[in-house]
Amino acid sequence: MRNLIIKARQEDKKALEEIIEKFRPLINNTAISFYIYGHDSDDIKQIAILSIINAINKFDITKEELFTAYVKKCVKNSMYKEIEKATKVYYKDKESKEISQLLEEKDIISDELSLQDKFIKKEEKQNLEKAISLLEDTERKLLKELYVENKTLADYAKENNIEYHKVRYIKETTIKKLKILLK
Repeated sequence: MRNLIIKARQEDKKALEEIIEKFRPLINNTAISFYIYGHDSDDIKQIAILSIINAINKFDITKEELFTAYVKKCVKNSMYKEIEKATKVYYKDKESKEISQLLEEKDIISDELSLQDKFIKKEEKQNLEKAISLLEDTERKLLKELYVENKTLADYAKENNIEYHKVRYIKETTIKKLKILLK
């Protein structure tokens, strides 16, 4: 195995492929064992392969007998990192949808309706969700507390130890920012 690792580090494609093939059962089991939001099994296999390649390049060659355990640990850690990133995206998307559903559309979306009302509303809602996901965390938090949790500006200001006029200003600038993002 030591020679294969050395050759793979020297960009020998056959050695790299041989190592990856040795770990094919690990790659396949990983694709079956893990669910990552927004990824399919091929994506998960690719992440596993990339972690194996990364493990080859970082492994201490003097500890050759520990290589298999090292690769398994690297693959597992990569999966957990991807799950963490995907979870953040999932909750950000979920929060954006929650806010957009309850946000008063009159503040953001034009009141003018055409014959294709349903299509336009759906498209505007999707655009609003995307725009909300682009906001800063503090801006999304403010909108969520005002529109989803039905808190008043005064309550939000008090709970977050911010002056009322500053909260009002943040809300107004956030709404303006959303309008700009929607154009």
